[in-house]
Amino acid sequence: MLNKISQNLSAKSCVYTILFVSVLICNIPPNVFADSVHYQGPELSETNSVQVLPTNLSEIPITVLKLLKKERKSKLELFQPIQKSLEASEKELLDSLIAYDDVRLQIAEIIIKLVDEYNVTGSYKKKLLGYCDTFNTNIKPARSNVQTLEAYKVYGTHFAVAYISLLYTFRENSAFHSKYMSDINNPKSTIGKYRRELAVRYQEVEKAQKAYESILVARKINESIMQLDKEINTRKTRLISQYSADQI
Repeated sequence: MLNKISQNLSAKSCVYTILFVSVLICNIPPNVFADSVHYQGPELSETNSVQVLPTNLSEIPITVLKLLKKERKSKLELFQPIQKSLEASEKELLDSLIAYDDVRLQIAEIIIKLVDEYNVTGSYKKKLLGYCDTFNTNIKPARSNVQTLEAYKVYGTHFAVAYISLLYTFRENSAFHSKYMSDINNPKSTIGKYRRELAVRYQEVEKAQKAYESILVARKINESIMQLDKEINTRKTRLISQYSADQI
């Protein structure tokens, strides 16, 4: 079924998939069944908000190096105190992702309910129910092997492909699409309840993600400070050596 899904993806959905792989799941606000067919997924990208140090540190005046160090220390204070270790934060993020997927995987049940509620029949019904098999027999079992964020990236990519394809399949049948679009913002409808539950669970993912990225940023800043310290100390040692040599 996954092979068929990949073959059926339009050029636009392939772009979304590429973006998904690049940033490890698109950073799109929860809107799984929006008419624009955006895929909702948790982002696992590492933030690059810390300015990279110049490559020519040895050519920069020591006064500038000290200024760079001071600026980074000020940034580092913004992330203090960071109580959790990177490992603990990573586990919390992974746990929140898995909990979120517990809800996402309910889409198989939702499809069955929608097929019944919207009186879907024939080949279109068979096609929709085929996605139930994809989520239940291919994706759900694979999650048991996800023990790290790295493993989640691979698993999440397959999840994204299936979800995106499903959203486009919803649009293939105008009668079906019209009905679910009329229900999507109704919190009492099957699809409305599901979407609301997804949004609530996704907030937990975002919270864990921000905490995880804060630690990554702090580590980057601290590493840059260590690099600057090393260069500054090298300069000081050189000056002391030169001064000693001049005194002989």
